[in-house]
Amino acid sequence: MERYGAGSWCGWLRFNVPFGEDQYALAPWAGWYAETYQGQRAEFPEYHPLTVYPEPGGFLPFADSIDGDQLCWLTEGATPDDWPLIIVPRHTDQGPPLNPDLTETLLEWLRGRFATEGLPPLGRRDEDPLDYIGFEPYDAEPAADAQ
Repeated sequence: MERYGAGSWCGWLRFNVPFGEDQYALAPWAGWYAETYQGQRAEFPEYHPLTVYPEPGGFLPFADSIDGDQLCWLTEGATPDDWPLIIVPRHTDQGPPLNPDLTETLLEWLRGRFATEGLPPLGRRDEDPLDYIGFEPYDAEPAADAQ
């Protein structure tokens, strides 16, 4: 967030700012998503097996896909650096936790070396990742020639 801020990677994975009042504020959205998930878990526990933060070990969403898949931290471990990543998929069963290193996971996905439900493969192995990797900040001003 310090380097790129709020925005979208490859038009697929969206990161919001942690706090604020605008449409890109994470805290109100994460609260709404957690409440929605808890209601679904109460009704369909077989499809919603995770606990939700602030419950012990609960997931804490911080990014989402354009299809509604959630990229989250599992709040397990002594410090946030120990928390593994997890995808809460919209259209399939819950998968296992991922590597806890967000930067490494994001780089591997952007390079086309990692895919999972909610983070589909990008590009093809024979393509140069620089041909399809892109970040579009939410606060970017439209280009003068885009009008």
